[in-house]
Amino acid sequence: MSREAIQEAEYQTRGPYHRRALAIPFRPTVMLYGIVLKMLPDLTNTRSLDYGGGDAALSTLIANKGADSFVFDSSSLALSFAQKADTRLHLIQGRTQLPFIDQSFDVVTMIETLEHLPDEDENIALAEIRRVLLPEGKLIVSVPSKKLPLHKKHYRHYDLSDLLEKLTQHDFQIDEVVSYRDITSFWKGKPAGKIVRASAYFIDWNVRHLTSSMGIMTCHSLEATGFIIQASTPSLLKYSDKSLASVQPSCAS
Repeated sequence: MSREAIQEAEYQTRGPYHRRALAIPFRPTVMLYGIVLKMLPDLTNTRSLDYGGGDAALSTLIANKGADSFVFDSSSLALSFAQKADTRLHLIQGRTQLPFIDQSFDVVTMIETLEHLPDEDENIALAEIRRVLLPEGKLIVSVPSKKLPLHKKHYRHYDLSDLLEKLTQHDFQIDEVVSYRDITSFWKGKPAGKIVRASAYFIDWNVRHLTSSMGIMTCHSLEATGFIIQASTPSLLKYSDKSLASVQPSCAS
């Protein structure tokens, strides 16, 4: 079974599982979305695109912040879930090429998507995102770290320095890097894993609310299980290069 077929089968068996996660505040998916939304404080009168947005759970949260929200995904089933859940969203099915004119979006999010693309589509997708972003537009991308075993749905996991270099090759300026560690990731697929992970999520959620710490989603730059990168497109007037060496991973907070 291909990686794409595995993903589609997951939607068939689990339904809109990203959306369902929103009802469980201690799930890592919800924490991840929370970090992304903190990077997007004001979206009033903006146009946003969620590339590989699936059932559009994040897109709904972005629309709630005032954006005109578009979703691009290859799965017609995932988009059908999104259509039933939120009629405000603009839903577009496609694989890699975006059906939009140049410089048509203020924000593009690509959350846990890049690793799902075949090698030949990875650079095409980044080039398309760069094309449709406005000058000084913002890209937020998250990926799993090479520290995690490769998932059967994924083509690759990422080393942070390699990913930053790839983004700069596509003319993105790196503004912020957040590294995090999901301490339960290594229990996936193991006996009693669901019980262990659910217990860890619940304990962590309560600890974070009592201590204002991030718990599961925290900063471990050497052992990070994933990265969230905020990048931007240069201004039409000038290009102010920010050296990769000057951008240090920060703690998720």
